[in-house]
Amino acid sequence: MIYTNLLQALEKQIEFCNQYTRYKCGVFVRTKEQREIVMKCISNLLLDRRNIQLRNYAWKLGCYWNNGNCIEVLPVNDSVKGHRLNGVIIENEIEKDIVNSLIMPYLMVRIDSTGHKIEEFNNVKERIFTVDIKCEDVKESELAQIIKPLYCPSKIDFVEMRRYDEALKELCLFKKENKNMFNNHTAAFRVAQVGTDKIFVYNAIGIPKENIRYETEFVNRTKETYLNIKGEHKVEDIGFESEIDVHLLIDTDVYDKYEVDFHDGLVFVFLHEIINEKPVLEDVSSEKGE
Repeated sequence: MIYTNLLQALEKQIEFCNQYTRYKCGVFVRTKEQREIVMKCISNLLLDRRNIQLRNYAWKLGCYWNNGNCIEVLPVNDSVKGHRLNGVIIENEIEKDIVNSLIMPYLMVRIDSTGHKIEEFNNVKERIFTVDIKCEDVKESELAQIIKPLYCPSKIDFVEMRRYDEALKELCLFKKENKNMFNNHTAAFRVAQVGTDKIFVYNAIGIPKENIRYETEFVNRTKETYLNIKGEHKVEDIGFESEIDVHLLIDTDVYDKYEVDFHDGLVFVFLHEIINEKPVLEDVSSEKGE
């Protein structure tokens, strides 16, 4: 079994459903609340819903592809009997005896249209995940709708997914800032360090992209460099007004590149660290012993 988090396990099972035919996955949960959490996460992680149906009935809960693939959310009881599953996600607190008696016996290899197996059972073992299921998973999956296209624009492999998962973890540890204590500039409401990138997220809801301008500013006296982002939008008839005024200090001893991206009412600023040449360290241990 592979212990991971819920989002990564669901992403991998969704990838299997997009890759294989006649693939069936079961997500085993203990409570009604966990069922709802899993369904919300699946809904948020599906960027392309063509040929997919989400069903949320008392007797059938899950995601169903038109080609017969599915991810079903299942309670751990005798109703599991009769299912034939090619992969599973198991809530971590389900007792081992229950897993061995009610889940593992129903795992099987993938078969072709004639009923012949097309893989060995060792392949199935790589599709068994155990996870914790918590309310925070829903918020992380909502962020995934925004972050995933930026980090994984193409079809992801397992290594890319781990990198995406680490980025997502960092983004969910963002520090919330209610206001800027020192001036009237817009404060980032999310900040994260992801690898060698520093990411700032600013709220620009309601401001058209074409109304937002950005430029760098160098202050000669203090030798400081800032990234300024400004924009506003007003609709007087309904009394709507929104403004963004960012004045972000950039440490040019650490960062030498930046990107500004607009997505769904948010402004993302990516600062890229200077990539320093790795020093060469010579091992002279043998010389010391002579």
